[in-house]
Amino acid sequence: MPKSSEILRALRFAWLGLCLAVLVMILSAGPNPEQGIIWLYAMLAITFPMGFVAAYLVAFIGFLLENLLGYIIPYDPMANIATWVLFVAFGYLQWFILLPWLLRKFRGRGANND
Repeated sequence: MPKSSEILRALRFAWLGLCLAVLVMILSAGPNPEQGIIWLYAMLAITFPMGFVAAYLVAFIGFLLENLLGYIIPYDPMANIATWVLFVAFGYLQWFILLPWLLRKFRGRGANND
């Protein structure tokens, strides 16, 4: 039976591979903004629920740039890549840092109560 660290490593590898596959699809969308946005929705699903925090952060930054500085961000595939990086960072934080920490914390709490 594989150890939990091996399972976590395999899950991390699979998750990062899925994120890279979405990046390839974003890059293949080229100058078509609709296709790039569809793939960013895929990232939202992969990073759920922290992906919503990333999406709101991107929207808030765009709102501030437009309303405070009068700058409207033009469509550029690099914007999708930057958003992808933000989604990956939030998803990695959620799945591979915060969730294992919470599991260790609650397992430790259960062991102390026995």
